[in-house]
Amino acid sequence: MKQKLQFDFVTPGLNGKDGLINEHFRAKKKRQESIVWAVKAKNPDKHKGKVIITYTRASVVAPDWDNLCASFKHWGDALVKCGVIEDDKPSIILEFKPRWEKAKNNKSLYTIIEIKDL
Repeated sequence: MKQKLQFDFVTPGLNGKDGLINEHFRAKKKRQESIVWAVKAKNPDKHKGKVIITYTRASVVAPDWDNLCASFKHWGDALVKCGVIEDDKPSIILEFKPRWEKAKNNKSLYTIIEIKDL
């Protein structure tokens, strides 16, 4: 089974005032909850066992690899919390493919998460 979840916003990477490193714990909790609700709203299928995840983040400025991958943090946690995947550890997500695409402007940002069963 393969499914594609698309969202009209992106999450921050490590750096910046809203980045994961500097994020206040209340802001972090609020962001995590909003992402969980965004995932639940898509009514996603459940994936039992091992998966491949392709994570695409479209933003105006290209992040470096560590920030791109870090921006998946809250998404991965939300997928687990919603029961979409069993866990976000390497023994379940056998392959993680981060991708970046250029967005025209800050109103056209998006996130795509593709999950494929193995």
